[in-house]
Amino acid sequence: MLTGRSFIVLNFCVFLLLIFSVWALPNGRFVLVLTDPDAAPDYPLSVIANAGGAFVAQGRFPWMTVAHSEAPDFAARLASAGAALVLNHQLALGCLEGNKG
Repeated sequence: MLTGRSFIVLNFCVFLLLIFSVWALPNGRFVLVLTDPDAAPDYPLSVIANAGGAFVAQGRFPWMTVAHSEAPDFAARLASAGAALVLNHQLALGCLEGNKG
């Protein structure tokens, strides 16, 4: 059985997870696209192209890319084209920092 303290910690963790989930949802025209790390280096580009988007930047790893599209269903089309995960592009800021010199 959960003690009072454990219950509070558990609820706090669930609350943080919900906040992060809402923040990570893709919104806007730019998204962070995560693909299979074991795939060929050009695979993320083909996923973006098949979804009708444009490549913007590559992250620290080749399977992390930022893409752009004006289409409102771009995130769903990326998922259908083979993206493992599509997130809010603001999460890419830390990923792109490692790509600099």
